[in-house]
Amino acid sequence: MGYIHEALSSIFEYIFVTLNKHKIIAFTDVRNEKSIRVLERLEMRREGHLLQNYMSKGHWVDEYQYAILQSEWAAKRH
Repeated sequence: MGYIHEALSSIFEYIFVTLNKHKIIAFTDVRNEKSIRVLERLEMRREGHLLQNYMSKGHWVDEYQYAILQSEWAAKRH
């Protein structure tokens, strides 16, 4: 397990257990393969492909939206 995965797993635990939040949502540039791999290793689900969602260096950029519910996260821990 990599450092990023381990750190995000701890953050997920804090968000879901301590803060008792229902859902975590993450956005990433569709070209960012490393971030996509991290989110998918965390078993987040790709929920959307947002076309030309933000401007970067003078160009419109697409994003993927990922999410995981507290109930999904809890089920995967046991």
